[in-house]
Amino acid sequence: VAEAQHPSIIAIWLGTNDLDDRVDLATFGAQLRTLLSALSAPNVTVLVANLPDLTLLPRFATTDQVALHQQISAWNGAIADDVHTAGATLVDLYANWSDLQSHPEYISGDGFHPSAAGAQRIAGIFADAWHKAAPLASGA
Repeated sequence: VAEAQHPSIIAIWLGTNDLDDRVDLATFGAQLRTLLSALSAPNVTVLVANLPDLTLLPRFATTDQVALHQQISAWNGAIADDVHTAGATLVDLYANWSDLQSHPEYISGDGFHPSAAGAQRIAGIFADAWHKAAPLASGA
């Protein structure tokens, strides 16, 4: 569907549901690489977000926090490697959405998914990453 639209910007945020559903990281990585390969085209900026600090979400409050941090680190490392290899732009939600702790309104009532305010904040993080990547994409 995305290819048929000939977009100049593609924003991708995957992984959080996969980690929560216990998808194997190797399987997720293979699927991400396939997706990035399919979407890679001249004059297209592909923005890919990593995982935010899930320990800040109510959904993971009773999860082993040390183990969860280790998982997040492994997933974010794999995402960063795949994004770099594909020539895409990493959107670092882990580093740039740390204000989750002081803004509970960014999380919906399920304690997991972003609220409308949270989605707006994420969109702003994607926009910042796009603006920083834009000179690279145009060769400037």
